Amino acid sequence: MVFDQTTRRLIQRSTNYSRIWSDEILGKSLEELLPEEAASQASACAEHRRTYLASPVVPWPTSIHRTDSHLLVEIEPAEDNGSEDHHLLIQTALARLETARSWERFVEILAEEMRSFLAVERAMIYRFLPDWTGDIVAESCLDGVSQLYLGLRFPANDIPSPAREVFRKNWSREIRDVDVQPLPLEPFENDPGSRVDLSRAVCRASSPIHLEYLRNMGVRSSFTGSLRVGGELWGLVACHHSEPLPIGLRKRSSLELFLEMASMRLASMVAESSRAERHQIADHLANYEEQLKNLDFLRLDVDLKALRTLLDSDAVAVFQSNGWKTDAGIKSETLYYLKDYLENRFGVAETVGATTDCPPEVLAGYPGVLFLSPGPDYGIYWLRKADEYSIRWAGDPRKTDYSRPTGVRLEPRSSFQEYVQQIEDQSAPWGERDFRAAQELGAAIRRAALFIAERSELQKQALQRSNEELEAFAFMASHDLQEPIRGIFTYTETLLEDHDLGPEGETLANNVLALAERMNLLIRDLLHYAKLGDRETLMTEVDSHQLVRELVDFVFSEYSGRIQIEGQLPLVYGYETFVSEIFTNLLSNAAKYTGDNREIVVSSSSSSDPNKVVFQVKDNGIGIHPDHHGRIFNLFRRLHPPAKYGGGSGAGLTIVKRMLERHGCGIWLESSLGEGATFYFELPRA
Repeated sequence: MVFDQTTRRLIQRSTNYSRIWSDEILGKSLEELLPEEAASQASACAEHRRTYLASPVVPWPTSIHRTDSHLLVEIEPAEDNGSEDHHLLIQTALARLETARSWERFVEILAEEMRSFLAVERAMIYRFLPDWTGDIVAESCLDGVSQLYLGLRFPANDIPSPAREVFRKNWSREIRDVDVQPLPLEPFENDPGSRVDLSRAVCRASSPIHLEYLRNMGVRSSFTGSLRVGGELWGLVACHHSEPLPIGLRKRSSLELFLEMASMRLASMVAESSRAERHQIADHLANYEEQLKNLDFLRLDVDLKALRTLLDSDAVAVFQSNGWKTDAGIKSETLYYLKDYLENRFGVAETVGATTDCPPEVLAGYPGVLFLSPGPDYGIYWLRKADEYSIRWAGDPRKTDYSRPTGVRLEPRSSFQEYVQQIEDQSAPWGERDFRAAQELGAAIRRAALFIAERSELQKQALQRSNEELEAFAFMASHDLQEPIRGIFTYTETLLEDHDLGPEGETLANNVLALAERMNLLIRDLLHYAKLGDRETLMTEVDSHQLVRELVDFVFSEYSGRIQIEGQLPLVYGYETFVSEIFTNLLSNAAKYTGDNREIVVSSSSSSDPNKVVFQVKDNGIGIHPDHHGRIFNLFRRLHPPAKYGGGSGAGLTIVKRMLERHGCGIWLESSLGEGATFYFELPRA
C-alpha cells in the first residue's frame, strides 16, 4: 500500500488487497487501514529505513518505510513462529565469528552460519573487485550439491549497477519463489517521474531476467544480504535453495541485524589486515608530501622514483601544465594520446581510474594504466607491462549481455561451468591497495598545494613589505649616496683642470677619481642584487642552447672560436632573463681570468635529480685555490686587487647564486690554482 505522506491517504495498492479488505480501500487514511499503534509507528518511522511490525501490534507481519514523498506499507503472509529463538541463534553465530583471526576465515564461518540459519542448500560469500566483477571467497553446501563455485569469478554484468544500488540501500533481498507471478500496483502511474520508488520494498517483484538467471542455476528461492565496509558495498551473502523458501519477517529482521553487525566486524578485520599496508603507504606519502611542501610551486615530478614505487608499477608518467615527465623514455606526443584515450574512456571528471588492456596502438608495451587526476592541470599515470595469468570464471564471461541496442531481449546465460581464461596481452589487475594509495596520494597533493598557496600568500605579503623597504633603499642609494660621489667627481676634475697640483697631487687626485668610480660600481651592483627578489614572476621553457649560442655570437664575439658549446644543450624551465644573466656572468668571468690562449667550454650532463640538468662552464685560466671556493660567492668578495683582471665589484657570482636559488637550484665548482676552473650549476629540466 502506497500512502501520500502529506495527505496520509492511500494512492496505490496491489491487486490482492481483497484478501484482507472486502471493500475498495483507495483514498482511505492510514488510521482507517491500520491499528492505532501501527499507524503511529508508521508516522514515526525513520526515512529510508524499514520498520518491522508483528503481533500483537498488527494482525499481520508488516514492514513500513518512507521515501521522499510516499509511505509504503507491506503486509506479508502470516508466518509460523515455531520454536526457534532467532536472537539466540544470531548471538551464537556472532560469538563464532569472533573467533576468526582473518577476514578469509571470517567469511568461511559466515557462509556456514548463514546456510545453517536459513536451512538452505548453498550459502556463498561474493566479494566485489574494483571492476565490479566478483570472486566467490567462501562457500558452504549441503552434501550432494555437485556444482561448486568456490574460487570462481562472476562477471560484473551478473550483478549490474542498479542491482548493486539496491544492496547499498537494503541489508537483504528475499525471493521466496522464482515462479510466483507478480501483481501490479493500481492505479498505474503513467508518468515515470511520478512513479513510486520501490527500491526498498520487501515485496518488490524481481527482474524477469534475474529470475530466469536463478532458474538456470537450478535455484527456486534465494536470500541475498549486503556486506559493507566503510559505507561501501564490499560483497554479498548469496543463499540458494532448490525449493520455495518463505523466510518471514521475524527471521529476516534478525538476519538484517546480524548482517549489519557482521559487516561492522568484517570492516574491523579488513582494516586490521591492511594496517601494515596503510602504515607503509602513509610513510611513503609523508616523505613525498614533505618534498612537495618544500617547493616554491607545486611540481608533482619532484620525485618520480617515489611515485613509481608507491604503486607496484613498472614506470610512471607525470603531466602538469608545462608538459610531461617520465622515467620510461616515452615521447610526450604518445603520452598526450594516452591522456586523451583515458579521458574518452573514463570521462574528464573521473579522478582515479585504471585499465589492464590499454591498446598497443595507444601505448605500446604498457597495457596496464592507473591514473590519478588531482586537478585539471595535473595527472599521474602508473604503467604496467603485460603479464601472463589465468582467471577461473563461473561460465564464459563473454556471454553476459542481456539486451541488444535494438531492445531485443536476450536470454541470460545458462551455463555456469568453470571456464578458464588465459590472459596474455594484459597487465596484472590493479588491486585495492593501488587504488587506496592513489586516492591517499591525491589527498596529500591537495594538502601540499594548500600549504604552498598559504605560504605563498604569506611570502607575498612579506615580499611586498620588503619591496617597499627596497624601494626606499633604492631611492636613498641612487640619490643620497650617489650625490656625494658625483660631487667628488666634479671637485676632483675641477682641481685637475684648473689648479696646478704638481705630479704628486695629480696622482692623488686620479686615485680619488678611481676610488669614486669603484664606489659607483659597488652601489650599482648592490642595487641590482637587492632588486633580484622583485623580478621575473613567470617561469617559461628556455632553449639554453640557442641562448648560449646568441651570447657567444653577439656578446662575446671578440672571443670567437675560443668559446665552444659541447653537444646540444637541453631545454630548461626557468626565468628567462635570469638564465641569460647566469650564463653571461659565468662566461664573462671565464673570459676575464684566462689569457690570450683562453679556452672556454660550455656543456651539460644528467643530474642525480631526474627533474634537473647540470651545466658546466669550464676554462683554462688562473684557477682558484680550494680554500677560497666558498668565499667567492660572498657579496663583494674579490680575491684580487680591484684593478687586476678587468676590475669589477665582486658581486657577479653572488648574483648568480641568488638567481639559481630562485629556481630551487645550486652552484659549485672544481678548481685549483693554475689549473683552470669548472663551474657547475643546475636548472629545472623542461
